[in-house]
This record gives sequence, C-alpha cells and structure tokens, in this order.
Amino acid sequence: MSISGKSLVLLGLTIVGAPLSVHGDSIDTVTLTPVGPNTTFTIMGTYPADVPVTSFSSPDTSYSVTFSLPTTPTSLAFVDTVNGNFGVDTTVTVNSAIFQNSQLAFFTADQGGGVDVCLGEECSSNPPNSSIRWVIFGDQLFTGSLSAPVFIFGVAAIDPTQSFIESPVPEPSTFGLIAIGVATSLSALYRRRKREPSTPAASGNRQ
Repeated sequence: MSISGKSLVLLGLTIVGAPLSVHGDSIDTVTLTPVGPNTTFTIMGTYPADVPVTSFSSPDTSYSVTFSLPTTPTSLAFVDTVNGNFGVDTTVTVNSAIFQNSQLAFFTADQGGGVDVCLGEECSSNPPNSSIRWVIFGDQLFTGSLSAPVFIFGVAAIDPTQSFIESPVPEPSTFGLIAIGVATSLSALYRRRKREPSTPAASGNRQ
C-alpha cells in the first residue's frame, strides 16, 4: 500500500520541524446509540499529560467527543473503494466546544476499522497552533457497502495498540510551509496505513 495522505500531512509537519505528539491508550470507549433515524457517536477518554491547553482540552482531564449522523447516510463527502473508507461532513462537539465543517472517515475491517475524527479547524489548509485528532482502530462501525453504509449500534471494540490522539503543535514560523503541504494532500487525507502509536514528540511518519 502506498504512503497515506494522512502520512503525507504528518510527514510535512516533521520535515519543517514542527513537534508532533502522538498519544496512545487515551481513548477508552466508542459508543453508537440509535436515536430515531440517527446514530449518536460518543468517544470518551482522558487527555494525556502533555496535551495542549485549549478551550476544549487540558492535561489529565476527561473528554467527550460527540456527533450525530443519519443511521443510513445518503450524503457522503467521499467514497474511496481502493483504500476502503468513506467520509462524512458534520458538526462535532468536544467538551461543549462546537466544531462545524468537521470531517469523519470510517474504515472497513481490512483497513483497521474504526473512525478518524478531524475537527473543523484542523480540516482546513491553515490549521491553528494546537489541533487534536482522534485516530481510532477497532470494529468496523457500519454494515453494507462503502457507498451505502448503515451504522451499527452498541459499544465498539477498540484496538489500544493502534488507536491514538494526534496533537500537532507547529512553530509559528513553519505555518506557511505546513499550509502548503496540507493543502496539497487534503484530497487524500484519509488514506492510512496501520501503525502503532509512537511515543510523544516522536516522528509523525506513519510506518
């Protein structure tokens, strides 16, 4: 499998010298709850000790990530049958902070299952100083095909050796280079390869 679009973004951060913290074992539960025609997703865990302080995060505190999608979504942001994933644009809430224009990517079992949560500001071509992404491997969260998925419900299994939180904190002087690298790779943002999370501040390359 070729290097992923997300790997290219992280590689760009590494090349220009921006530190990237990758935190494993910080994601406790992923729960899918049917609510009428929709499914509510809740991701819960505890932020690691070196997570940046933002309006929705601080070290060693609990977090709750929530979003709601149609159980049978008909409007998809993209479908990638080659790399086994599809995307949905929606609004994500993290500890009461609301992120519009966020994007989610759901993966087939042979691509590691689970979901990646890209907050609205990180999905842009000019990300802020501190942005956080949840990368979750585990159960496939839908049945049916990539182009006609139906979300499951219940508590999903998580692979703790693969799931992690990314929190890039680029230096101000690197923003221009990072924006260029991110903009050129957004179209393939969610192609990924399985890897174990590296230690905090280690290389962001997906191996």
